[in-house]
Amino acid sequence: MPADIILKSNGAEQQVPIDAIDLDAPSIVRLDIPRTAVEGMQRQGDDLIVQLKDGDTIRIADFFNTPGELANDLVFEEQDGTQWLAATEGGTPRYTLLNDLDELMTGTSAASGGSSLLVPGIIGGVAGIGGIAAAASGGGNDDNT
Repeated sequence: MPADIILKSNGAEQQVPIDAIDLDAPSIVRLDIPRTAVEGMQRQGDDLIVQLKDGDTIRIADFFNTPGELANDLVFEEQDGTQWLAATEGGTPRYTLLNDLDELMTGTSAASGGSSLLVPGIIGGVAGIGGIAAAASGGGNDDNT
């Protein structure tokens, strides 16, 4: 099963073998795996290790090594096409429903624990941060199962 790698800089998409994911630019990694198949995720150096309930593991090399402003994101796609953004740190897997990958391309992910940096909010000062906090807490679209 391949993984989809979508570059945040230009939206270019490529498929790579699931056992050979190695990132060199801010990207979205999309796995055709239901989120319910994930046992956990952990950081090992700059790599993200995804542990599946069937005992398999997926290593995403250099997931946490991103130059510049945008971080990498991990998305799980269900069989029905529903996409879930994974919070990649913090122990228990958490997910946020995505309407469209474009939400991640701009770096404006509202995921609780999401990895995209929100530079415009930081530059905008307290008002911008308040708006980000409101966006992050609204919607009730987190599914912590």
